[in-house]
Amino acid sequence: MASFQIIIIGTGIAGLATAISLSQKTQHQILILESSSVLTEAGAGIQCSAAASRVLSSWALREEFEAVATCPDFTEIRRYEDDELIGLIPANVNDYSTRLRGFPHWLVHRVDYQKILADAATTRGVKIDFGQKVVAIDVDNVEVTLASGRSLRADLIIGADGIHSRTRRSIPALKDVVPRRTENYCYRALIPREEMLKNPVTATLIDNQSQQAWAGQFKHIISYPIAKGKFYNLVMTVPDHGDAPLGQYNEPGDVSEMRQVFKDFNETVQAVLDTIDSCAKWVLADLPPLPTWSSPNGRVILVGDACHAMAPHAASGAATSLEDAEVLGLCIATCNGIADLPRAAKDYEHLRRPRCERIQEISRENATTFALPDGPMQEARDQIWRAQKAMLEKQLQEDTPLAIPAEDMAQQFPHPALVQWLVGHDIIEEARTHLATRKEIHNIL
Repeated sequence: MASFQIIIIGTGIAGLATAISLSQKTQHQILILESSSVLTEAGAGIQCSAAASRVLSSWALREEFEAVATCPDFTEIRRYEDDELIGLIPANVNDYSTRLRGFPHWLVHRVDYQKILADAATTRGVKIDFGQKVVAIDVDNVEVTLASGRSLRADLIIGADGIHSRTRRSIPALKDVVPRRTENYCYRALIPREEMLKNPVTATLIDNQSQQAWAGQFKHIISYPIAKGKFYNLVMTVPDHGDAPLGQYNEPGDVSEMRQVFKDFNETVQAVLDTIDSCAKWVLADLPPLPTWSSPNGRVILVGDACHAMAPHAASGAATSLEDAEVLGLCIATCNGIADLPRAAKDYEHLRRPRCERIQEISRENATTFALPDGPMQEARDQIWRAQKAMLEKQLQEDTPLAIPAEDMAQQFPHPALVQWLVGHDIIEEARTHLATRKEIHNIL
């Protein structure tokens, strides 16, 4: 098998994960180019569902993640007005995620997440070159031009450069694709543990490892502890009447404005908001379905937000990036030479695009589901949530064997069949089965 020179653009989760996957499965030379001078992930929480922890475990990183992860029992869905518990989505209670999906559900600080991946990549021989801003990608010649004027040739370029991807714009069919503004923006905040402990109400939350979801009128809040309870993470979603830049993650927000937006929420939420001294404001954006994720010659390929940026309402952005990385690694590992790259790119897209596009849809749908105005639709939603909660509580009380629901991507969240497909799907097995079938066909021919 020929050794490829591979350039990955970006040290976010998608770029680092792709480097790890490729370095595990191939002997290719891998260089990551990063425009910043250091790792620069913002401080916030990331959910690692079983779909994500399965991939991370396959890379022998389970121990590292469990050392920093919080393991929630549930997502507790509550009424914004009176804090009534109206829904429960199980995570690790009674080993639920592991029993049903084979792997646990973690909550991880984004900074910890990126550091573990970066350490794993460099340990495997991946080189990271910081302070290297990419200003142009030549798809035909497979060449990267840096701001310094230096050019680098490669056999394969992988764009992991996010929602505003320069790599994506270099692919002719995608040059005019721009991010779409969604109907919401977010406030994000991290509260230190010592601040949460000052009030008995908030102290209870920081020591409750489960996630809280407060469903309100046209807005909702997701919160949970991260970094073994060192911080409390909040994502507060609001209708988009804001002025923050599109798709930028860490613009300063106004704490007083944030509190005013959520003044109709219950006393528990008010107590949490009172502990916040700074917040970020983030106008949510996603990408439309793309006609392709790669160049015609198969030698420039997109991963992560560069090809399927999504709103955070399905908590699957990082997980889908890990899945991209693992599948692309498996596909590239089947290549005997550069001539095989177009076929590998097609296999990768075949395995990833339908799933990612459906998860993008779920993310958009959930923005509405968790933010219905009080009235008949909200009451019907709450009735469904309460019924599912009662069934789960009965099942847990009786400790009956868990019936694994058949995966169904067409259902509405949080239908168990959809949740199973979303967070429990085994992308590794799907990819290996597909690639093995292709190999058998090739052998027959």
